[in-house]
Amino acid sequence: MIRPVYSLLGASAIFAALGMTGAVAAREPVANQTDRLLPSPSVASRLAQSFPVIEFPPGEGVREGTFAGTGVATGSKFTVGRQAEAMLNFNTSNNFSLSLAATGADTLEMLYQGTVTRQSASALGTNGFVLETRVSSFASSLGDWQVFEASGTCRIEVFDSQVVSSTCNVTAPAFPTDLTGLGLSSEFRGVGVSTPVGAFPGRGVATGSKFAIGRQADAMLNVNDNNFSISIAATAANNLEMLYQGTVTRRSAGRQAANSFVLETRVNSFVSSLGDWQVFEASGTCRIEVFDALVVSSICNVTAPAFPTDLTVLGLSTEFRGMDQF
Repeated sequence: MIRPVYSLLGASAIFAALGMTGAVAAREPVANQTDRLLPSPSVASRLAQSFPVIEFPPGEGVREGTFAGTGVATGSKFTVGRQAEAMLNFNTSNNFSLSLAATGADTLEMLYQGTVTRQSASALGTNGFVLETRVSSFASSLGDWQVFEASGTCRIEVFDSQVVSSTCNVTAPAFPTDLTGLGLSSEFRGVGVSTPVGAFPGRGVATGSKFAIGRQADAMLNVNDNNFSISIAATAANNLEMLYQGTVTRRSAGRQAANSFVLETRVNSFVSSLGDWQVFEASGTCRIEVFDALVVSSICNVTAPAFPTDLTVLGLSTEFRGMDQF
C-alpha cells in the first residue's frame, strides 16, 4: 500500500514553519532490498570520512527539491536498526526538512528542520550532492507532532536523486526524555547501489607491510553478492602477495563510468606468501574503488593476531593506488 512519508498532522505544521508549499509526495516502499542495506553503525560512522567534500563551481548546485530514500535508520527509538523511508525537502531560502519514518506497522517518525549551511558535490557519483545543515527545530510522532526548539546538525547525502545517507546529531532540551529512549540523534543508510559481480584487475603501486614505501603491484578483486577477496601482488620476481577476504558491508556508486563502484568490507581472514599461504583469522576493513572495471584504489586496515610478527615487520595493512590505465 502506498503511504505518505509525513502524517497529515505533522506535514501541515512542518511545511508552514518552513515556508514551503505543495503536497507531500507518496511513494511505494522498495521491497526485497534487505541484502544491500547497511545497519552497521561501525561502518556507517566512517562513510563521511571516505568521501571528501567537492565544492560546486560558483552558481552551480541544486537550489531546491524533494528527494526520497529507502533504507535502515538507527538511533533514538529506531535503536539498532529499522527499515525506514527518508524524505528531504529544501528550498531556495536555504530551509530544509528531513523526515525518517519507520516502514513497519507503527507510526514512528522523526523530523528535523532548519537551515542549509553548506552544499557540495557528492563523490558517490553523478546527480548527487551533500548538504551540511543546522537544525533549529524537531518534531516527531513520539511527541504528538509538537514542534520543539532544537540544536545540532545533519549531514545529508543524495545520489541519483535518492537520499543515500543522513547523520543527525541533535538535542531538544524541552522534549520529554521518557519518550526518546536513546535521544533524538539518528543515522539513515539508504539501499545500496547494485554492484557487478566477477573479477576486476588493477595495476599500480602498493605500500605498507612488506611492500614498504612502495612497490609496483597488481591487484585482483573478486566479488559476489555478499563475499569478496582482494589480492595485492608485487610484480617483481619475489612472489610477495597479500590476500584479504571477508564480507561486503556496503556498496555505493563510483565515479561516472560503466562498472564503477565502491565497496566497504569487513575482513575475516588473511592469506599471504609471507605465511606460506596458511589461512589466518583476521579482523579489519577494506575500502575498494573500481572505475571502468579496474581497481583504482584499496585501503585495508587489518590485524591477524596469530600471524608471526617477524614476517610482517610493518604489519598486515596495505594501500594500493592504481594507474589510470594499463
